[in-house]
Amino acid sequence: MTQPRILLITRNLPPLVGGMERLNWHMADELSKYAEVKVIGPKGSAALKPEHVSLTEAPLKPLPLFLLITLFKALWLALRWKPDVILAGSGLTAPIARLASKLCRAQSAAYLHGFDIVNVPDPNGTYLGSKHLKLK
Repeated sequence: MTQPRILLITRNLPPLVGGMERLNWHMADELSKYAEVKVIGPKGSAALKPEHVSLTEAPLKPLPLFLLITLFKALWLALRWKPDVILAGSGLTAPIARLASKLCRAQSAAYLHGFDIVNVPDPNGTYLGSKHLKLK
């Protein structure tokens, strides 16, 4: 039986420091015990990656360059490697994960934490909480 293929797309990995960075690192590490895991992350993260994870880097700054290069790398991996699942390691990379998953017919998911989840006013001035979000 072949292992599932998982692509994790995130800007939050060591050498950046914080809770999301540790969470993404540990998630990649644990998933690599059950699946083939590839990660697209920020420059400098390959030196600190988990042992059984393949990692490709994109420049961390400026943010638009990170997003553009990450998009191209995600689309390339979606077409060439054909992952079964594409995970977004934050709300920032969720649109990239969703687009890449459509290209290769993979399942996609994004997890949000902290300031990724906020109440945003709708045009009528009321606030939309997380119970109003629709995921497909």
